[in-house]
Amino acid sequence: MNKIKHYHQETKSLPYIFFFSLPMLILYELLILSLNKAEWLDVRNGADVLVKRFLRVFGLEGFIGLSLALLVILVVFVFKELKKRSFQLRADYLAGMLVESILYAVLLRYLLVIFASVVSAAAIMPVMMWSGRRVLLPAVVLSLGAGIYEELVFRVVLLQALIYVSLRLIGPRARKGAVTVLAVTVGALIFSLSHYIGALGDSFRLSSFIQRVVAGIFLSGVFLFRGYGIAAWTHALFDLYVVLL
Repeated sequence: MNKIKHYHQETKSLPYIFFFSLPMLILYELLILSLNKAEWLDVRNGADVLVKRFLRVFGLEGFIGLSLALLVILVVFVFKELKKRSFQLRADYLAGMLVESILYAVLLRYLLVIFASVVSAAAIMPVMMWSGRRVLLPAVVLSLGAGIYEELVFRVVLLQALIYVSLRLIGPRARKGAVTVLAVTVGALIFSLSHYIGALGDSFRLSSFIQRVVAGIFLSGVFLFRGYGIAAWTHALFDLYVVLL
């Protein structure tokens, strides 16, 4: 039991989140460079663009420079955390995190299928519609970007900000559980709506909107209970599962 508890605590820590998420971040950025040098100009996840625009406020320009700046910021925070305590990176813990992510991604897929059948909604829809071999690689890249950057924007920043602001507004009488449920719901609604905004946004359909709300609630639960790293991989693997199958 102590080993399971230790695994759950350690895998939610910043060092494990960093080392678990780093391969996906590097792969995404390398593939983005490759695609944007070819015919796929300006292929990027929307949340990625939002994060990079925020960094530009501090005078950081160019997507490569912004990506390096983001990585340096993460390394600094991880280094500070490592100085506070002894740390041992365990391969079995990283493998366990990957297995968890795969299981959660499959569970989310079938949860949405069941939900769609119960409410007699349209068939499950991916975040974007792709067809043909030429767009398979951009679809895969955008799936990786969704895991990294959408979880950063909508769970790490937005969800925690909603919880914090709600607790401050309501005051000491607030029940944290009820506030968290409210924040998760509002955050999921915003997450779903974000997919229909802008020139490249999807056409609004109630069925896909509701399914994305459910997905947002599910991913928020994974984030709150298992941390950013597993939530990011769950999101990316779910999108890949939809795109490839």
